[in-house]
Amino acid sequence: MEKGALNIFKSKKGKLITEILFEDGKKMPAPQGIKIYDESLNGKVIEVERVEGQIEKIVCEGEVIYSKAGKKQPIHRDEKPQIEEMITQHIDNLTDPAKAPYNFVPLNQRVVEAERIPAFNAYHKDRYTGWIDLHIETKTPLYIRDTLNQEEIKEQEESERFINSDFFSPGGNYKIPGSSIRGMIRTLVEITSYGKFGSFDNRNLYFRGLADRSNLRKEYQSKMSSFNKEQKRMQYKMNAGFIYKDGFKYFIKPAAGFKQILKKEAVKKIQEAGMVYENFQFYKLNKEYIVVSGGMPNKKREWVIYPSVSNDEIPVPEIDIGNYKNDANRSEQVPDLIERAKIEEVPCFYVVWTDKLGRDRVSFGHTGMFRLSYNLSIKEHIPESLIAKGCKLTKDRANWIEEDGIPDSVINKIKTLGTNEFVLDNYARKIDAILKNFNYPDDYKKVILKHTYISDIAEAIFGNEFLFAGRIYFEDAVLAPGQDNIMMEESIPKVLSSPKPTTFQHYLVQKSDKINNLAHYNSSTAIRGNKLYWHKSGDNWQEIDNDKIKKNEKIFTRIKPVNPETKFTSKVRFENLSKVELGALLFSLDLPEGSFHKLGMGKPLGLGSIEITPELYISNREKRYKKLFFEWNNETLQSNPSDFKTSFESYILENIGESEQEILWNTDRLRELKVMLAYKTGIELESQGETRYLELNEFKSRPILPKPTKVIPRKQSKIDTGNVYITKIDLVNIRCFEKLSLNLEENKYPILWTMILGNNSTGKTTLMRSIALGLCNESDAVALMKESNTSFIRDGKEEGEIKITLKGEKSKRVFTIKTNITRSFPGEPEIVRQTLQDVSWEDIFVCGYGPQRSNMSDASYKNYSSKDAVMPLFDYMFHLQNPELILRRQNEIDREKILEKVNQVLMSDNTEQEIVLTDKGLTLKTLTGIFPLGAVGDGYSSTTQWLIDFIGWSIYAENKDFGGILLIDELEQHLHPKWQRHIVERLRQQFPKIQFITTTHSPLIASSFGQLPTKKYRDKLIHLELTDSTIKTNELDITMGLTIDQTLASQAFDYLIDADPEVERVLAEASELVSKGNKRNDEENRRYSDIKQALKKIFQHTGRTLIERDIGEELYQEMKQHIKKLEMKLFGDEDDKDK
Repeated sequence: MEKGALNIFKSKKGKLITEILFEDGKKMPAPQGIKIYDESLNGKVIEVERVEGQIEKIVCEGEVIYSKAGKKQPIHRDEKPQIEEMITQHIDNLTDPAKAPYNFVPLNQRVVEAERIPAFNAYHKDRYTGWIDLHIETKTPLYIRDTLNQEEIKEQEESERFINSDFFSPGGNYKIPGSSIRGMIRTLVEITSYGKFGSFDNRNLYFRGLADRSNLRKEYQSKMSSFNKEQKRMQYKMNAGFIYKDGFKYFIKPAAGFKQILKKEAVKKIQEAGMVYENFQFYKLNKEYIVVSGGMPNKKREWVIYPSVSNDEIPVPEIDIGNYKNDANRSEQVPDLIERAKIEEVPCFYVVWTDKLGRDRVSFGHTGMFRLSYNLSIKEHIPESLIAKGCKLTKDRANWIEEDGIPDSVINKIKTLGTNEFVLDNYARKIDAILKNFNYPDDYKKVILKHTYISDIAEAIFGNEFLFAGRIYFEDAVLAPGQDNIMMEESIPKVLSSPKPTTFQHYLVQKSDKINNLAHYNSSTAIRGNKLYWHKSGDNWQEIDNDKIKKNEKIFTRIKPVNPETKFTSKVRFENLSKVELGALLFSLDLPEGSFHKLGMGKPLGLGSIEITPELYISNREKRYKKLFFEWNNETLQSNPSDFKTSFESYILENIGESEQEILWNTDRLRELKVMLAYKTGIELESQGETRYLELNEFKSRPILPKPTKVIPRKQSKIDTGNVYITKIDLVNIRCFEKLSLNLEENKYPILWTMILGNNSTGKTTLMRSIALGLCNESDAVALMKESNTSFIRDGKEEGEIKITLKGEKSKRVFTIKTNITRSFPGEPEIVRQTLQDVSWEDIFVCGYGPQRSNMSDASYKNYSSKDAVMPLFDYMFHLQNPELILRRQNEIDREKILEKVNQVLMSDNTEQEIVLTDKGLTLKTLTGIFPLGAVGDGYSSTTQWLIDFIGWSIYAENKDFGGILLIDELEQHLHPKWQRHIVERLRQQFPKIQFITTTHSPLIASSFGQLPTKKYRDKLIHLELTDSTIKTNELDITMGLTIDQTLASQAFDYLIDADPEVERVLAEASELVSKGNKRNDEENRRYSDIKQALKKIFQHTGRTLIERDIGEELYQEMKQHIKKLEMKLFGDEDDKDK
């Protein structure tokens, strides 16, 4: 017998095609008698017996699966056991939910079985035959790609790009394929009828959790490596070897050993061997192989594998070969080990593991830290009750078989198999044996399987490709007549970047939102359900960045969609549907008011929203055949399809145990579906940024995708309820702060300006950065910490904590964000964990600026990013936004308002100068001319840059009243002393809703800080002081009104200017004498009198300026007159006074 392999795949119409591949590379179609029911045998090695080129027998895994002589039986395949106690209920409340253009309709707990499948050779009186006219209107652009001719196919293959951008238009007529409508409606019927979970790709996914911040990291390390704290080095658990192909099978020959060497040593060895060092390559040297990984930043080592010294070999199961081939996430740069192994032995790394059936399995990859296969397949995350059912014989089903003409003798033989449920192919084999042994016709088998197979309603209507045909037919939708302006111009859509199923925090049911307790594909949890896309406006799907298009030309395509409000008509024909089945079809076509379908390409971008209006026609077959000249167009119009929909709803509700409900849409599961179909809800969510793709950095914290009903449009945001302010800051073991607590609230109102003073190295910058970290999500916090290039945890401690307490301006609710930072392995980033209570990141607006605010301002953003808005606090070279670009994106009125605010801060005392936007950019306009802003002093340019940067972030965050939190380190930087005296007052006037937290070293700013307290708002002056290796805080009296000397001589600046030491000594002596009162002796009285005379010479009523001395003199003279009057009143004239 010859060796070969099965190649099983689906045609475009979904039909299974089986080919036989022989060792010599030739192939031929499988014989018709072979019984293949699914793709699980794909790739299996077989033995084939041929006579004169014709296949006589096929053996797979020891069993005959085809025999021309008569024994035709599919093999019985053991299925993997299902997961016990599978988690199926998704978490309800999430502190920081993920965003995505898609979501999931939850899995149903049970499958509702279909009614009897009717015979196909007649029209039945108790069934319905007719058609449904579909009136389709596009709500957003719709695109379905046209077919290609042979020339276009060749051109497309050569250019590796899509060539034909036209809409589907066979024969030059624009149409919506009936197959597309059919697929869309079948999915909805499966969902709404509580059917089986539809088609899925049963494979093992791959992961690499080396630097993952979730518990996936521990899962990966448990199989690949661990860090030995005592030896302070990694201990590897994987093995090295050489993979090769022998016939149809693959094997791995274990290596003698492996190690890592420095990259520079690897480069040297490769170059000495006359080869060129490249990433993702392996090099065969005399006594070793060097395996080079990817071009990671700061990579220091490469792998070395030593040749095998034994003849041992490890067979690689076909299932693992298939999983490796199907790993869609593996980089194209990584060598394809399977393809290379066909030619030569290829060095690799591998892990041997045992699955739940006790079978040896192998995961393998190019480098030591390769992508590892999950132990559980996708199928093992689907409840067994929802997977394609088998066959069983019940009393009702036996009656159905009998009614279709199968003799009782046959039915009695089938009853001997029992009433247990059998796998379809196993049951079919048993039926084959019964029919053959008793010489019954083969035609009986199809009838028996049709009635014993456990179908759901969708299968009953649309058909099962192995057992029975469908009873529904979708025609192509054609353009309704009388329409103009149908097609849009050719455009380039944005590249779709939907997270793949490996994003387990989206695709799997989660019971916790703690990042170290997430369920992944090795966990006993279910998949989320049917994936659908939110509706969107369809206004933002085109790529307009020409530079991006030019750089990535091959990944972009071009399309010509149909315009919104274009109308199509189609027809759905049906035969012999029951009232329940027709109701199921109408229920999925005739959606609730405001709910629309999604069809075609580009759904994540907002394309493909369509409204379908169905009209039902029922054929009167009895009347047609009784009347000789019956007009075919005289079918009766079923004007009210609600009877059918009600029958369907009642059938489903009864079978799922919710018969007390009257409306199927009110069940918990279909409420999730309904919210995803709601058109206005989707558009509102889009406008609030709830259905956008996450940015790459946002995935690091693995936020969980909530249920659709939890992604409800925000009725009130921070803009509606007022701004969110900090009321308290608590730090524990954060750098120099062992424990710090700052209260920024008084009389239940927030402190709107906090000024922080202190010497260098007292933690002012650390405090500012800690506040910023506490107001950013986990992934952003990690990115910010990397920029600081130092640990945030206090020396000698393993964990630090930042706790920010916030309060809404118009709300009594208090919000808290707790950020815990934990030490990690040496050389790896610290781990950040966050807990949010009753607050969303969208409610917080924060910006931060470090001392260097005069760097280039050339960055461009379109959305608010808290990480980038506070990055200048961490990276002093970080580029601010381009102020000119921000201004030009605004309308003229808003542009003038922004410049007015900037000029009020900088120029309110100099009306002869102003900053203006001209054709040449931002300029300073003076009496002597107009100068580019970059050509004048740093004070103008840097202040203008950070002010407009802040305003730009406010605009992108829709922070219309410029409220929120603004952090500025060293406020005085780049400011003239005159500006320092007024900067606080002017910023406060222009941004009264901002909570400022600033630091300064300037006595000019400190002496001008503060305002007269109001009922609502007060200021706070904080002084940081280093005491016994710990920073302590002191709340100081406001210094407003003090002179510079007085300010410097105060605690605010650590008494920098002291009084004369001799004066201090004399004052201390005088204070002691005063305290003795009348108990002083004569000598002490004489000394006290001398001190008073001496002090009179120091404490004169003098001032620094003429006006101050003049006022002092007046006050002195007034005081003398007042004293004289008092003396006259008390003692009379001089003589009386002497007495």
